[in-house]
Amino acid sequence: MDDLGVTALEQFFLCSVDKQLKAGKYFCRLCGKQFSSKCKFGKHVMIHTGEKPFPCDTCGKRFVDREHWKRHFRVHSGERPFQCSICKKQFTDNSILKTHSRIHTTDKSYTCSACYKVFSTNWDLKKHYRIHTGEKPYICKVCGKGFSRNDYLQKHSIIHTGKKSFGCEICNKNFTLKEGLQRHSRIHTGEKSFDCAVCSKRFFRRELIERHVKLCTLKAGDPRGNFVIDNCATFSCVSAM
Repeated sequence: MDDLGVTALEQFFLCSVDKQLKAGKYFCRLCGKQFSSKCKFGKHVMIHTGEKPFPCDTCGKRFVDREHWKRHFRVHSGERPFQCSICKKQFTDNSILKTHSRIHTTDKSYTCSACYKVFSTNWDLKKHYRIHTGEKPYICKVCGKGFSRNDYLQKHSIIHTGKKSFGCEICNKNFTLKEGLQRHSRIHTGEKSFDCAVCSKRFFRRELIERHVKLCTLKAGDPRGNFVIDNCATFSCVSAM
């Protein structure tokens, strides 16, 4: 069997090994799935064995193949090589870019029942709706903190590694996340990217605008102080239905 390039473990999962290999087909004896190449079959075997030979040095998460490992690492590095040709927004993965592109090419048919904001995919609506429910299904195994999205959890996990890979070129202060460095840099540049839609006051940190908008909304006459994020830089007051 070595001449055919199949390991003993893979051979265990094959049906009628000699006959199927000569036909150029690989059948998994556990689930019956068929594959046309040894490479694809080998990856499939790992689903049954639980083997994940590619570990992330930053957070410890493991992956079946190198391609998934590469895509995951961009969460830590901040690399976003896939850019939308229309709005220039950048993404870590091409599949995410394709999903994003629907915003520009298709109708937004998924509507939030709480604030009536519309989305192009049901998944985007589900992620958004957690703003209203407060649901945080992704839990950190180290400190127990919950997050509404898995990518938020992945970024948070780096805190526990103690690594600070992003340094400020002005004051040499180091940060765990690229976002932390970007927030810090505004201290030096004086940039204030977050505008209050009620009074137009500007802030350089997201936490400050969130706190301010609630107070500003109360002063404007809304006793509930409800708000949602329209985009990365502007916050608008809305009524919760």
